[in-house]
Amino acid sequence: FTFLAWFFLIDGLKVLDAEQTIEADIFVRTAWMDPRLADTTQEGPRWVEPDSIWYPALEPVSPRRISSLFPDLAMVEPDGMVSLTSRLAGTFGAPTRLANFPFDRHDVRFEFIFTRSRGFEIVAKEGPIVATSESLSIPDWESSGGTLDLTPIRLAEQIPELSAATYVSRAERSASYYITKVILPL
Repeated sequence: FTFLAWFFLIDGLKVLDAEQTIEADIFVRTAWMDPRLADTTQEGPRWVEPDSIWYPALEPVSPRRISSLFPDLAMVEPDGMVSLTSRLAGTFGAPTRLANFPFDRHDVRFEFIFTRSRGFEIVAKEGPIVATSESLSIPDWESSGGTLDLTPIRLAEQIPELSAATYVSRAERSASYYITKVILPL
């Protein structure tokens, strides 16, 4: 199966440096062609429960507390093209290196692995939306751009590589507060 993935960081709510986590709201859409679901007698797309069809679920690698903001629904086109949309909000692991604090920059990585893929080879490709919202709610941080890395990952040496999609967003701390309130008074 060729699997397309779209990611959009809707909002970043909080960065917890000590816990190395970020609270975020992410839109994820995946699409793939499944000829077994083709039905040329239908005129338009039909909505189905994801559990009623096979799908290679996209699961976060380092979730802390994540919830889905709306129920997942799969849309099946008459030709068998399936798309699944999810909106995930919660706390994700975000390892940081604070050696350059308060002038630090980080590539915040949201790693997802494809599960339920046994018996199928998944070839992931980037969809047209890989972006970060222009205005995030995180105080003292600025975020720019977004890229998608589709390199398989290995969770442990004993585990074979897993098909993965890693959404990466660049975050930079606004140092002005720390300069005016901490460094200059010293």
